[in-house]
Amino acid sequence: MIKSGLVTRNSDIVGALKRHSREAEKLLRQSSPKVKVTANYIIAAGKTTSTFEDAVRRPSSAEFWAEVTGLPEEEAVEFVLAVAIEAGHLVKSDASEHVQALRTLVESYLADANTPPRVDWDFLKLRLFRKKSEWAVEDKRRHQKAMEALKATGYGKLNEVAAEAAADEAKPEDTDEEDLLEDAAESDSDDSPES
Repeated sequence: MIKSGLVTRNSDIVGALKRHSREAEKLLRQSSPKVKVTANYIIAAGKTTSTFEDAVRRPSSAEFWAEVTGLPEEEAVEFVLAVAIEAGHLVKSDASEHVQALRTLVESYLADANTPPRVDWDFLKLRLFRKKSEWAVEDKRRHQKAMEALKATGYGKLNEVAAEAAADEAKPEDTDEEDLLEDAAESDSDDSPES
């Protein structure tokens, strides 16, 4: 199992890893009794030491990348970082449109109705420290107001236009070429003078 980074260890995931490795070993031993299956719990970045506990091998991140690349640990880490940096150049990193959309939502939701740019601390106090029954109606109103404010900015309309275009493309066509040719022929005969 490979995890992208240091996170709280999920015991369900580790339990499933152990269970699956035992099942795999049982199956493999049917054909070759000397087979041994090792469960590996990998953290791709951030694990600094290697351990083996509870029948699960947990190599350091550097050891893992050395195994994957076939390079010494230091070179493997340098190589993987170089790949990550180069990949970073290829990924769209401008999130300003999305950050602005989030700002619009939060600002609209938290705004004091009497002084809009200011935070409504009374509502926040109510929302954070009281029962839902006391703030649910106002919360719903604020959510609707925030979504209307976001919609007014035009955020997401490109996705809506693309979705509509895709839906139009997916619609079955009512006519085929023969129908179009027949219609054209009929309209031509309707336009011609009668003898």
